[in-house]
Order: sequence, then structure tokens, then C-alpha cells
Amino acid sequence: MSNEFIKFTTECDITHQHTIQNQPQQNSVAEHANNFLTEYISTMLNKSRMAKAFLGECLVALIHIWNLCSGEAMQNTTPYQAWHN
Repeated sequence: MSNEFIKFTTECDITHQHTIQNQPQQNSVAEHANNFLTEYISTMLNKSRMAKAFLGECLVALIHIWNLCSGEAMQNTTPYQAWHN
């Protein structure tokens, strides 16, 4: 990691953890996110009867919607509101 990245994470109070490359199974948060995205995109494509070629567009739409919704960690705000103050 570059010194610039380490400085950025320190300034933003971000805790980073090291894992083995290309092993998402080692990180349960990443594995959960991968499963979440796969399931929702499959559902979106299935319900809309769209071809699998639209997977990328479904991913963009899903992330957009996800960023507009609040969750447990984002008490009374959305990721979009937190990012843009």
C-alpha cells in the first residue's frame, strides 16, 4: 500500500484489514456482499424477463438504489447523504 493510501485511511478513520488476494471467502463481509449482489441481480433479470446481457445495467441500478436506502450502520441517513453531507 502506498503512503498516500495509508494517510487517507488514517485521516478518514478507516480501519483496513489485510487478506490474501483473490480469496473473498476469507472476508465474510465481502462474501456476503457478493452473494447479495448475485441474488438480487438474478432476481431483477428474472422478474423483468431481460437477457443476461443486461447484467451490468442491473448492477448499476442495484447499487444506485442501495446507496439511496438507509441501513443499520447508517442511522437516520443514507450512504448518499453521508457522502455528500
